[in-house]
Amino acid sequence: MTFQTGTPIQIGNGQNALNIFSANQRASATGVDPYVGGPISDRLNRYFNQAAFVQSGNFVMGTLGRFLPNVRGVGQNNIDFSLFKNFRYRERLNAQVRAEAYNLVNHPY
Repeated sequence: MTFQTGTPIQIGNGQNALNIFSANQRASATGVDPYVGGPISDRLNRYFNQAAFVQSGNFVMGTLGRFLPNVRGVGQNNIDFSLFKNFRYRERLNAQVRAEAYNLVNHPY
């Protein structure tokens, strides 16, 4: 069985306006909470509140941390099942019957 929460989400600025040796620059926070509650199927087009971020200006360090504190990606729920039975015939012969099911409950992601 595997039950995991999602990975942390990182918001980038999309450009390197600081001219430093970094691949991206952090965005700035506006003070609005980025968390949007409810089932994921209701939040497909709006997974988090986009009004919580603004693009940082040139030569300005962003105020947002590396990861969002209360917004995570989609989690994983997976159940794999295996059933084995060994049969021993005399001393030198063995037989094994095996049944395996991956993603037993057919959980989509």
